[in-house]
Amino acid sequence: MESVLAASLCFFFYAAPGSLIPYLNIHYSRSGFSMKQVGALAMLPSLVNLFAGPLWAGIADALNLHKKLLPLLMALSILFVLLIYAADSFLLTISAVLLYAIAHAPVTALVNTCLLVWLGEKSSRFGHFRLWGSLGFGGGAWLVGSIMESGYSWAGFAAYALFMALGALCAALLPFNQPLHSGSYWRSAHEVFARREFRLFIAGVFLVGLSFIFIHQYFPLSMQRAGAGEGLIRLAFLLGSLSEVPFSWMSARLIDRFSSRRVLAFATVAFVLRSLIIAWMVAPPLGLVAQMLHGASFTLLWTSGVTYSDRIAGRRLRASLQAVFDSTVFGLAGTLGALFGGVLFGSLGSRNLFLLGAAFALLSALVFSRLDMAQPEQVRVQQTD
Repeated sequence: MESVLAASLCFFFYAAPGSLIPYLNIHYSRSGFSMKQVGALAMLPSLVNLFAGPLWAGIADALNLHKKLLPLLMALSILFVLLIYAADSFLLTISAVLLYAIAHAPVTALVNTCLLVWLGEKSSRFGHFRLWGSLGFGGGAWLVGSIMESGYSWAGFAAYALFMALGALCAALLPFNQPLHSGSYWRSAHEVFARREFRLFIAGVFLVGLSFIFIHQYFPLSMQRAGAGEGLIRLAFLLGSLSEVPFSWMSARLIDRFSSRRVLAFATVAFVLRSLIIAWMVAPPLGLVAQMLHGASFTLLWTSGVTYSDRIAGRRLRASLQAVFDSTVFGLAGTLGALFGGVLFGSLGSRNLFLLGAAFALLSALVFSRLDMAQPEQVRVQQTD
């Protein structure tokens, strides 16, 4: 029963943004906002996530409020998403988006923490449950897209509310198997954040995060310039989603056999190859090949990154480190990659942008190759005694 709850939590939690985020800019455009206003609304959650995610997670860790905060913030996210739909001006919309971003910022980190605490010593199996999140995101996007084609523009907001409510229910029912912390939060934070392993890890995540954001934001434009139509672009994203399934399932075995550090390094090498294929994409079918590497690159980066963050965190900082990992990829790298990526795409062209992304991923692989897994494991033992 607990495994069903854990899988359902992942499925519904990821189905909620999958039902809305791909279509949110369409809603903004239909509301009459200019492209600059749409860009500001799209970038705001990344900016807020950079600060609000670690702050909320730190409060949860320091006061042991994970169990109470997660369902509450998921419920608030529903409220603020419905306010976005109801807003009839740019000022009201951006205010609702700001409130949503503040409430939603730590939710991914708290979901990861709940799963990792429930898994206990089997934390490498995180990918088995993240698999259901991949299915939820893809299924939610497909379902809402099909409904919206029939003219129901509100479908994404209704689906988000339903799926997030079901996710909040699963989060409230999923038990914790062990105490989340012992000892001083601030002393533990100082010990972890001062370590060379932590700084190397975050530097590597930031670099490969830039490579990922370049692909995430500008791959469709590159496909379009190579001559691909909308149908082929949709097929590319479908292949990317499907590629997550085997790598989510295999991630536990890979991490147990090779360590999360080595899997991180492998994922960055996959990003190098993926970026190079897009850079030299002379025909649209090469884009399909690049998207088939999504599982080997992003899925393994995410599952191994979550596992590595948990191993260096100690029980006092489990949510905090998950939030730092998440905000580094989607907050810091997300904001800078989207902002400067557009400038570079326009001035240097698609090929040079993705060659730069390949270089960032290669530097990340070199950084991850220097991580020493023995030290983080010792930190975890010292902090949990």
